[in-house]
Amino acid sequence: MDVHQESIAVADEATEQHAEVIFLGTIGARHCDIDTLIRKRPLRSTHLVFVYKAAPRGSWLYRYLMKRDDVCWVVANPGRSA
Repeated sequence: MDVHQESIAVADEATEQHAEVIFLGTIGARHCDIDTLIRKRPLRSTHLVFVYKAAPRGSWLYRYLMKRDDVCWVVANPGRSA
């Protein structure tokens, strides 16, 4: 996920090795938008892992997903140097 102030860009990757990443589109940046995204995932997706790049705008998302007992990983932006 790419978190912005007004929207979140969402992609999906299957668990198979070398699986293609599929862009799913953008959603709003509210709790109810995240809930809708989760409800729309296929039933076979029993283990969801949310991943987004570290940014100031995403800290609410991490706290929200962890409060829901979802798995959420925050990763460093590989395009930036220290």
